[in-house]
Amino acid sequence: MHDTPQHNSRTLAPVSENERIVSLDVLRGVAILGIFFVNIAFFSGPMAMMLDPAAMIDQPVSEQLAWSFIKVFAEYKFVSLFSLLFGIGLIVQFNRAMERGGTFGMTYMRRLLVLLVIGLLHGLLIWYGDILFMYAVGGFVLFLFRKCRPATLLIWAGCIFAFATLMYAGILALGVHEQRNNSHREVISAHQQPTEDERAVQHVTANDRSDRVDRWTEALQRWEQAQFDVTDESFREMEMIAYGEGPMSITIATRAISFAGHIFVAGLMTGFALRIGVMFLVGAALMKWGFFKPNFRNLHRNLFLAGMFVGLPMEFSVAWLYYIADYQMTWVVFSAEMIHWIASLLLMFGYIGGICMLVHAGALQWLQSALAAVGRMALTNYLLQSIVATSIMYWWGLGLFGELSRTQQLMLVVGIFTVQAVLSMLWLRIFRYGPLEWLWRVCSYGAWQPLFRG
Repeated sequence: MHDTPQHNSRTLAPVSENERIVSLDVLRGVAILGIFFVNIAFFSGPMAMMLDPAAMIDQPVSEQLAWSFIKVFAEYKFVSLFSLLFGIGLIVQFNRAMERGGTFGMTYMRRLLVLLVIGLLHGLLIWYGDILFMYAVGGFVLFLFRKCRPATLLIWAGCIFAFATLMYAGILALGVHEQRNNSHREVISAHQQPTEDERAVQHVTANDRSDRVDRWTEALQRWEQAQFDVTDESFREMEMIAYGEGPMSITIATRAISFAGHIFVAGLMTGFALRIGVMFLVGAALMKWGFFKPNFRNLHRNLFLAGMFVGLPMEFSVAWLYYIADYQMTWVVFSAEMIHWIASLLLMFGYIGGICMLVHAGALQWLQSALAAVGRMALTNYLLQSIVATSIMYWWGLGLFGELSRTQQLMLVVGIFTVQAVLSMLWLRIFRYGPLEWLWRVCSYGAWQPLFRG
């Protein structure tokens, strides 16, 4: 299966290049691209622009198509894929430790603690939508399942997913029930691009520092009253001040509030965190089964077909239901979201099956190499996307927060990811790991790791 590493059998060390599974690296690269397609809307403007479907009412067709593209092809699929790969990583590390007779628990715990710190720094200092913190916390729970059989893991995954589905359905039903008849038009009027006069009124100069503090205080108070309602006008105003104008104190405070909301509301109350845990367990089960070996190619093909001919049409129906419901939070949209919750998993497995087929067939080697390079530096590239995107959007950089259309956002993703792929391939010609991957390994294994090749 893998070549035998040339070092002491009881010494744990990072996975060497001849031990890597190419399909997993390619899948990580694809996941990094897909996650960026979803996240770019959060980088580019207030959260409501992404989370509130009413933001699409009266938008140009190009904007609705861009929104539908993300909904159909990206949303839920790639964060689920990334989560599944995290579960796979646990089993890869556990198997290697058992083969070498070394200790595993402490190394794994240090690895998670380092990831926890990175996630906190990312969420509080760079971008509130961090996923690494949830991964680290979930990883401690996943550790308890490391010795379970694949069937046991899937049974647990099914039970947890059913509970998460009920939670999500409950939150959606509550949203429909509490929807006000006139709320959508008010939200959209707030989302529309301001005129020059309105922009001048919104602009805060250095001489208006006291007024800015007053606006911040009022926005914070109203945000607390909104109870995590990101569509509230005060919360949107607070984001525009924090990320569009500054200063840094308001930016950090707003990001901390948003990060807490992301973890405790979006993560826990909606069942999203449980969905991540389900993917951890499914990934661990697949790795124990040897799913990524070529002899599973029939299953890969069947998953690809199921994703393309069942999952994808279901996702198209989701976009259509949103359209005929005029993007308003009604029972039609409730039905669309429940279909989306399930169909996204089918399409994700279709992606996995298709990519495994591509890798085992040796097709499109140039594309495989580019995606695998990004995947081998997944942590670095994930954080780099946040740094680059916030530098483009926020006030300390180009200041484009709230300015770019969805179509422009998608083009920006393609451009940035292309540069990342090129830089990743060039970097790995000289170095063994990405910079953050190397630092993560040093901290996890408690020993210096060679960085340069040769």
